[in-house]
Amino acid sequence: MYITEYGVADVRGQSDAEVIKRLLVIPDSWFQDELLARAKANGKIDKDYQIPASQRLAECAPKASRPTSLSPPIWTKPHWRSPRG
Repeated sequence: MYITEYGVADVRGQSDAEVIKRLLVIPDSWFQDELLARAKANGKIDKDYQIPASQRLAECAPKASRPTSLSPPIWTKPHWRSPRG
């Protein structure tokens, strides 16, 4: 079972494809298309599967502040140096 601020996905006893479908509906909507594309590219879900419109979450952040990909943002890298060098 996965619980996030966007929703809950009960994946117990499900096939890989069903787990992917359930997990795709809980991230913020700006990540859903890229996550779906990665699942399709890795053979985890049918190539013709589409996330139902009713399961797309409302966008939570203004477009200007959205990341452009799932790559870690630069602010996740350490921005300080140890006093020991």
